Amino acid sequence: HPNLLSLSSNWNGFQHIATYTPYPNAPREWPHVAYSKDLENWEAKTTGGQVVTYEDVTNAVAPHVFTTSGWTADGELYLDANGVLHLLCTAYIYRPTATNLQTYLLHKSTTTGTNWSAAVLLKDGGTNNGATIAGPQIVKTAEGSLRLYYVDDARTGSTNKLVWVPSVDGSPTNWNWATPTDCTLSTFANPVEAPWHFDITYVDGLYRMTYFTQGGGHGEYTESTDGTTWSLPRYGLTSFPGILQSGASGVYRDWE
Repeated sequence: HPNLLSLSSNWNGFQHIATYTPYPNAPREWPHVAYSKDLENWEAKTTGGQVVTYEDVTNAVAPHVFTTSGWTADGELYLDANGVLHLLCTAYIYRPTATNLQTYLLHKSTTTGTNWSAAVLLKDGGTNNGATIAGPQIVKTAEGSLRLYYVDDARTGSTNKLVWVPSVDGSPTNWNWATPTDCTLSTFANPVEAPWHFDITYVDGLYRMTYFTQGGGHGEYTESTDGTTWSLPRYGLTSFPGILQSGASGVYRDWE
């Protein structure tokens, strides 16, 4: 789950910041962060680059028990106007049984890249069995406000399950979860062509989204004037059958 943040000016001496989740080798799917000046040479400010730990999850979602039957993923970076670097990520936990998947959205922050805050629970995914907060991404709107987009794989009444919630106070930590807005997007007859991991940017008067489908690994592109109603995707921009990635073929995420 890679995510790249390229800045117009340096932050602690670096212009590019990336988060990623190594897989399948241990530590499995734990968000790491690396820094670069030129997009070629990268360095870590924490041991091995890991910034989310087992203790983060157990402390943030207590009293729920985090066992080896869970994992973390989907790192999202955001740098605010005060120079604070924010990291959002998801934690997936099977509770109370190995067939009941629960999702949690966590937050950590840093001003140096070396010392990170303790993890804070932003949203408990509830009792629905499924990935209820997959691929979270913070997007600044045309008006300058913040939205958090994510795919709710357990949500009903939404064909593609791509939704967004607004920031309550302009911060990346306080979201109005009460009334998620369902995005409208034509997704073809096969439901596995729905968005899964995506990237949204606002450029030249349009919201532009590239995404890979929930099944099949097809790369697609679509546009929107309001970030809610999207044009018919340009199907199959990229398809990579036969590329082996941890036992599965396809591409997991791209970014613009």
